[in-house]
Amino acid sequence: MESVNRDNADSGVVEWTIRVLQVRKKAQAEVQRLRKRELRWTRQKEQVISGDMEEMKKMMRTVMQAINELEEGQKQYEIREHKVFLLHTMEKEKIRNNVVITELCVDTENKAVIKEGAKTFIKEKMEITTKIKDLRKLSPKKPSWK
Repeated sequence: MESVNRDNADSGVVEWTIRVLQVRKKAQAEVQRLRKRELRWTRQKEQVISGDMEEMKKMMRTVMQAINELEEGQKQYEIREHKVFLLHTMEKEKIRNNVVITELCVDTENKAVIKEGAKTFIKEKMEITTKIKDLRKLSPKKPSWK
């Protein structure tokens, strides 16, 4: 009887061991299936990410190109503004440095004589000494009685 019990016990252990091995085999198969699924999902995720990265790179290139165009436009605008400022300043300088003398009586067209007469006139009437760069006679003095 003991041997029958032992056989039954041995067969129970064998059945239990077989059952454990089957469960273990199923578990390993399930783990393999899950790993394959995770690997597939990871690859898909990497493809999506790489696609998104390419799209982001294109967007960045577009944005950088737009920024460069704006900077170039700003530089051109600043150059134009600077030129306008210089022209305005030059016009102010021309107006500021010009003097028209109406009481100067000089009957000649010789610039040296006219220049000397203007210096003398400014020294006598305004009591200042000046250096005259350029001088032009606009028209001959007309008598006021005509």
